[in-house]
Amino acid sequence: MAVSKHTHKYQEVPTTGGKKLWACGNCTHYMPLNVAWQIEGKPSECWECDGQVVMSEEIMEFARKYNKGKILCFDCIDRRAGKKKVDVTVPEDFDFDDMIRKMNRESK
Repeated sequence: MAVSKHTHKYQEVPTTGGKKLWACGNCTHYMPLNVAWQIEGKPSECWECDGQVVMSEEIMEFARKYNKGKILCFDCIDRRAGKKKVDVTVPEDFDFDDMIRKMNRESK
C-alpha cells in the first residue's frame, strides 16, 4: 500500500480516556501530548489559509488557548489580532552606514 505524502494539519483533540493528543485532520496520524516535543520543528498546515507553519511550543500554546486546538500560521494569528502585514522592501542602493553616520551627527 502506497503512503501518500502530505503536510499534516495538526489539531489538538480529546481522546475517550479524557487525555488529549495532536492529530492530523487529513489522515490517521496522531501524536500523544506527552511526546508532542517530537512534532516541534515539523511543518503543519494552517487551518485558516492552508499555508505552512513550523510547529513550535508557542504555536501549539496559541492553538490550545485561542483556537480550539487548531494550528494557525503567524500571519493568521496576526490577522486575528488586528495586526496588518507590512511589506518592507529596502532599495539595493540603500546605504545603512551613511544613515547611521547621519543619525549620529544629528544626535550631537
